[in-house]
Amino acid sequence: MKVQALLFLSALVLLPSCKDDDEEALTSYITCPDDHHPHLIDLGLPSGTKWSCCNIGATTPEQYGSYYAWGETVEKTEYGAENYKYCTWEDKNGNGKYDLNDGDPLFQQIGDDIAGTDYDVARVKWGETWKMPTLEQINELLRNCTWSWTPQNGINGVRIVGRNRGTIFLPAAYYYREDRMPKQGLSGFYWSSNPYLDYDASYLMFDSISWDSRHYHRSFRYYGYPVRAVSK
Repeated sequence: MKVQALLFLSALVLLPSCKDDDEEALTSYITCPDDHHPHLIDLGLPSGTKWSCCNIGATTPEQYGSYYAWGETVEKTEYGAENYKYCTWEDKNGNGKYDLNDGDPLFQQIGDDIAGTDYDVARVKWGETWKMPTLEQINELLRNCTWSWTPQNGINGVRIVGRNRGTIFLPAAYYYREDRMPKQGLSGFYWSSNPYLDYDASYLMFDSISWDSRHYHRSFRYYGYPVRAVSK
């Protein structure tokens, strides 16, 4: 009987790991340990989701980083229906731009959740370990952390503190619409990986008095929003 037990335990020890040998594990922290960003920050969330310390395209937590249309992975100087990769429209008045006289644009449906796909700018820019946050993960961040509007190194934004005292900062990066410069420092808008209806996408919005995940029906997918990546 003792021999059988020893053989069974030996078999358990020799069982191969289920983890892919090519998968690189990231070390998580509760605050940035140094200036070599990005870092994976543990906020003590129930799902085990960790958040990046800075935006895609940023080199510090308070930098605004890059802006992307939903599902695109290349930054642009203008964000409109006429140059959105997944939109078709008819220029009825011949002015070369989309406006209300052209009717509703038609959006290609690229999935109910683009996290981890070729449409995910976090995965494309930072690798397989990183993803755009889902709306569920954004709501988890809202429910389980303390939020406060506060400047960091002169940049307005929100400091988010988890129950384990893990901390991240989201700058109020605003967004790009057509060729208009974003009103940086007033509000923050961040894409989720989930669409809303046939032409919008879900996002996180905050300002100095409120923060929530929103489904604002005029927030077309072709607007340029920043992205804060997540991992597990």
